[in-house]
Amino acid sequence: MAVMGLCQLVLDVRMIALAVTVIGLAVAGDRSGWLTLTLLAGLFASYVPLRRWRRVGPTLMRHPLLLGADVAFAVVVLALTGTSSPFFYFTVGTAMLAGILYGGRGAVVFSVLLVLGYWAVVALEAGTAQPPASATFQTLVGLPALYPITAVAGASLRRVLERQAAAAEALRHAGEAAAAAEERARLAREMHDSVTKTLFGIGLSAAALADWVERDPAAGVQRARALAGAAETASREVRELIACLRADRLEETLGAAVRELAARWGARSGVQVRLEVADAVDLDPAGRYELVCVLREALANVERHAAAGRVTVALRAVDGGAELSVGDDGRGFTPPADPAALQTAGHYGLVGMGERARRIGGALALRSRPGEGTTVRVTVPGAPPAAPAPVLSSAGAGS
Repeated sequence: MAVMGLCQLVLDVRMIALAVTVIGLAVAGDRSGWLTLTLLAGLFASYVPLRRWRRVGPTLMRHPLLLGADVAFAVVVLALTGTSSPFFYFTVGTAMLAGILYGGRGAVVFSVLLVLGYWAVVALEAGTAQPPASATFQTLVGLPALYPITAVAGASLRRVLERQAAAAEALRHAGEAAAAAEERARLAREMHDSVTKTLFGIGLSAAALADWVERDPAAGVQRARALAGAAETASREVRELIACLRADRLEETLGAAVRELAARWGARSGVQVRLEVADAVDLDPAGRYELVCVLREALANVERHAAAGRVTVALRAVDGGAELSVGDDGRGFTPPADPAALQTAGHYGLVGMGERARRIGGALALRSRPGEGTTVRVTVPGAPPAAPAPVLSSAGAGS
């Protein structure tokens, strides 16, 4: 892409030189019309690759003879217009184009051809009624020296662009590798936070099931049903984990992700959702991901346990940070005095949300009362806190 842009720039310069030459002939009025038509044809021939470089460029790179024909055309026109005409700079552009397209070897070959052609034109001018001043050092050495100089400059620029492209490609691969490593680490963390805990509980229950069946068949049946429910929970957690990994929405703002997730959940669950989202609130990608996962888990808890008819999802700016709250009008419950008891009672989702809050330097607060609904609130500060924030706090007051 960078080489294409450089070639287009050189073609622009050549077109300007052609246009100036045509204007000069029109002002002087001492040239035949067919020469002007030839220059206009050359102008068109330069315009086509300029506008269709994606198709013409690869063809020129595969067939150097095409640029050789361009060199022959340039030498002939230079002989007709004179070495002192602006058309000379068209030929200099041809030399640079050769270096860009064909590298060092092409720069040598085409610059030599152009120098020989230029000297042939000078010799032709010397044999005609040209003034003696045309045989100066600048005419014989200085001007033709521009061909190898610009050709080598074009080849050098191409090497620089190729090195930059290689460095950019290496950087892209390194970024992809880092992203893949982060994805693997995140997947392992998600598995540990959800599925692993459930499977561990299933394993313990399965190990004790035989004893329960032998001692108390009725209790064993209940345990077997509970085990089947736990297996279904594990299956659901795996599906939710896959959905979470496929739809991180890290490219969206936090407000947009919250709106989309809540609206999609409301349409699927049939529960009325009220949104109070401040679109100006946003976090870094890691904080955005964790907060969106907290919202997903909070809504899943509402669907599983609350029997709610209405849910309010609010995202606000608080002290330079963000506050996300999910409140429902469902059945509610009495939170234990010790937040750690939530895990013992089987509320792994709330424990996981608290761990996510702590992971991004925030805190999770839970407010609930039987018959008065539940509100889960996560507050993420704008800067890392001076002391570790509490993972989970609970209160009996209703929201």
